[in-house]
Amino acid sequence: MSPVIAAAGNVINDYFDTRIDRINKPRLPLASQELSMRAGRLLVAAMGVVALVGAAVGGSYLLLTVGVIMAIGTAYSVPPLRLKRSSLWAALSIALARGVIANVGIGLHYNDAFGGLAGFSPMTLAVLGFIGGLYHTINH
Repeated sequence: MSPVIAAAGNVINDYFDTRIDRINKPRLPLASQELSMRAGRLLVAAMGVVALVGAAVGGSYLLLTVGVIMAIGTAYSVPPLRLKRSSLWAALSIALARGVIANVGIGLHYNDAFGGLAGFSPMTLAVLGFIGGLYHTINH
């Protein structure tokens, strides 16, 4: 499910960056017009449905986790919020989604689905997740 969410986020980002990508990254499918804008919208919708249906099958914690991560990913790229305009909000949104929410949400899902995780500590996951999200942000 994670690759589907990441791919949808990339397509959304490319969709709203098409104008600048035609200059800076002309090889991208939307920027090069290899993929039409309509096809990009349909691709995002299909990947969103697949991710949400898959998460719903997994249970309420997984559905909530995927839904919140998708909402943050959308707010990252889509006006009027477009969090990526600010380095601070971009870094915080990535760290929150990929670090804290993903780790705590998946931990809660496993706890619910499999009857507990030995040594599960939400604080530990939150700190490690924030560091992982920050590391990702710095490298992009």
